[in-house]
Amino acid sequence: FLETDEPGDDFALLEEATRHGVSFDPGCAFRPDNGSSPLALRICFSNARAGELDEGARRLARAWDDYRRHRDRGAVLQPAAEDIR
Repeated sequence: FLETDEPGDDFALLEEATRHGVSFDPGCAFRPDNGSSPLALRICFSNARAGELDEGARRLARAWDDYRRHRDRGAVLQPAAEDIR
């Protein structure tokens, strides 16, 4: 379980993460009040090899950077091109 001190929306970060090919369980699903701030993630990795963990961490980092960029600009995230088909 990863909990940050960063405000935000777990589900918006999850949307960005899936665009990058990585996923997690939103932390708000594990809170009694379902609150999504601060950002929290339940990262499952029990069935992954070391190389997959490294790649997953890189993808999550890129997704988090993009999420912050969109959030800070107030942009609404759009579906990825492959999701539109």
